[in-house]
Amino acid sequence: MKATKVVLAIVLMVAASLPLLARKKKDEAPANTASAPAAAGTSAAGSSSAAGSADSGEVVARVAGQSITMADLEPVIGARLSQLRMQAEQNEFQLKQQAIDQIVRDKLVEAEAKAKSVTSEQLLKTEVDDKVAAPTEDEIKQIYERNKARLGNRTLEESKPEIERQLKMQKANERRTAYMQELQAKADVQILLDPPRIKVNVPGDAPVRGPAAAPVTLVEFSDYQCPFCKRAYDTIEQLVAAYPNDIRLIFMDYPLPMHNRAAAAAEAARCAGEQGKYWEYGQNLMKAAGDLSDDNLKQRATDLSLDASKFESCITSTKFEPGVQSDFSEGNRVGVSGTPTFFINGRMVVGAKALEDFKQIVDDEIRRASGKRASN
Repeated sequence: MKATKVVLAIVLMVAASLPLLARKKKDEAPANTASAPAAAGTSAAGSSSAAGSADSGEVVARVAGQSITMADLEPVIGARLSQLRMQAEQNEFQLKQQAIDQIVRDKLVEAEAKAKSVTSEQLLKTEVDDKVAAPTEDEIKQIYERNKARLGNRTLEESKPEIERQLKMQKANERRTAYMQELQAKADVQILLDPPRIKVNVPGDAPVRGPAAAPVTLVEFSDYQCPFCKRAYDTIEQLVAAYPNDIRLIFMDYPLPMHNRAAAAAEAARCAGEQGKYWEYGQNLMKAAGDLSDDNLKQRATDLSLDASKFESCITSTKFEPGVQSDFSEGNRVGVSGTPTFFINGRMVVGAKALEDFKQIVDDEIRRASGKRASN
């Protein structure tokens, strides 16, 4: 028992060091640029893999004469390690991006000030501070009314100085942002820092929509019983409609264990795909109410005018169960822990984000594909 505890402690120590090992290997490797979107059956765009950069056959412990390898750790902690690595890379990227943005802003102001023969401070005073309008009485009153409950028993007159300060700060920030955008619009600004990416292995029979040559590949891991996936469905439809020539959408199944009918629904969608209506059936699952029982899944097929006999034979055979499980395993490998999770050219996006959040990344990827990496 004591020996077992020692071995387990060694395993945990090795597991904790994996992100550092992965970082070291990555730093030693030559820099990669973002790949073009991959065809189905190959890997989706990405310059780095979240899962296991270390040798899977490396022995990390031994117990009772048996070796424990790096590959043995993957089923236990692989998904969590992928998440930790990706989060660390994203945090590092955001920190670098913020530093780049600040330096770019400083240099733009310095260049403009030099062109106008003034100091940077004088330029910002003229173009920002002096152009910030004082808060009006109506604006102050509106803020007071909206926040009255948080202000307790304080009257408008008592709250006015604080509200006025906050409004001035808000307007100054808005004017500063607008001015920086004005400077940037007339300058040659290129941001070359590439965001962290994860390589997603896409099966050859994965459902795909959009042009094969689209500059953006969006891989979605989703669950038909997940309320957040249903919320994100309309957003993704709007996104694809807004970029008909630029987005290639790939759907992969990630039925969460707590959703007892999600896997069956995923298999049913694939059965509908045999009759050429995969996307129509998936839309029905996302938008139409129902308990996803066998009878409900069959009724959905009838509503879409599918051949009922062929559909029932397909779902009874469970022929697509291995494919659904394979998608789920790939999701675990790349760090998916909840749904929906998206990979936009390998850039991980978790949750039902706003349309503008998706557009910002898509626009950036289109610029990168065209060689124009503009500053945000």
